[in-house]
Amino acid sequence: MISVVIPEADPVVEPEPEAAKYYIAGTMTDWAAKMVEMTAGNGDTLTATIALEADSLYEFKVVRIQGTDTVWYGNVEAATMVYGNSTGWWLKGEVNVGLRTTKAADYLFIFEKNENNMISVVIPDPETIDDPELDLGFYLAGDMTNWADGKVKFEDGTITMSLSEVKTYEMKVIEVTAEGMVWYSADGEMNKDNCTDWILYSDVNANIRLVVETAGEYTFNWNADEKKLSVVYPSSTTGWDEIRMEGVSAKVLVDGVLYIIRDNKMYNVQGMQVR
Repeated sequence: MISVVIPEADPVVEPEPEAAKYYIAGTMTDWAAKMVEMTAGNGDTLTATIALEADSLYEFKVVRIQGTDTVWYGNVEAATMVYGNSTGWWLKGEVNVGLRTTKAADYLFIFEKNENNMISVVIPDPETIDDPELDLGFYLAGDMTNWADGKVKFEDGTITMSLSEVKTYEMKVIEVTAEGMVWYSADGEMNKDNCTDWILYSDVNANIRLVVETAGEYTFNWNADEKKLSVVYPSSTTGWDEIRMEGVSAKVLVDGVLYIIRDNKMYNVQGMQVR
């Protein structure tokens, strides 16, 4: 009788899963081309430091890479971090995070990899900016002014501005002080039926959305003591060049633009109701 002793096979050892790495990727890194890896801090906190230019608008996301899996963490809606409002932003969406810088410096990005995926950016205090011609006061900044680059100052609490595009604008109010800039805002949509005495706050992670359905002159009134903003929409009865009745409808020429009135409603020539 022959017996054969077969040796036991060595146990299969599964390789350790590759640790996830986190990066900052955005317009400052040419996105994925030069993204900056974050380093471990305390607990689940990761940090990265990136040199950024003065008074610039960047966009970025946090990227998680583990093996062949890549996840991009963004904001749930379009919004911009500014000095005084850049802490504890939850990254639960796919929208790029905006970042408005104050001066040329190293900016510290702090990411907490927990259920909220929370990002903060340490924005340098703008009070260190040497600007002997700093014009103190309150300003309107938004899409219509190229944000802070073309901000318009409230004179006696009032700004009158021509808005020629029919769209939803985004905006905030800026207070320029000797200590720096404070941004005031509210989270909501302002329209012609809801545009009076909006109370603005300095800790709101959102822009005011101004619905413009008719091109014309818009007046912005600012109560600095109570931090209230109101917008006066252009009157629908001013600037009418011509009215032509056609049965139950009327064609109205307003500042050279043709509208149709039917059943007490105003439509543009594409059929969209504008008033």
